[in-house]
Amino acid sequence: MPQCIECEKNGAEYEVYEGITCGTPVHVFYDDSGKLHHHRKGSITNYVCSNNHEWHEQAATPCDVCGDEWLTGDNDEQDNCGGERGSGVTIRD
Repeated sequence: MPQCIECEKNGAEYEVYEGITCGTPVHVFYDDSGKLHHHRKGSITNYVCSNNHEWHEQAATPCDVCGDEWLTGDNDEQDNCGGERGSGVTIRD
C-alpha cells in the first residue's frame, strides 16, 4: 500500500484508502516493418489518507515491441479520470 508523503514527513499516524483506478488511452499502430505496437498510457489510482491528504499514482505498461511507456511528449494530455496528468498532494479543509 502506498504511503502518504505528508504524514510521513510530519511523523503523523494515518491509514491510506484506495479510491478509483482509471484506465487511460491506448494508441495501437503498425510500424514501417509491420510490427504491431500498443502504446498504453497505463492507469491512474487515486488515494486519500485518514488525515485528508489526497494524491494519485500513475502506472504504465511499456510497449512489447519498442518499450515506449507513452508518458511524455505530444500525447501528454488529460487522463480519463478528468484531471491533469501528474501527481501531487492536496490538503482538504
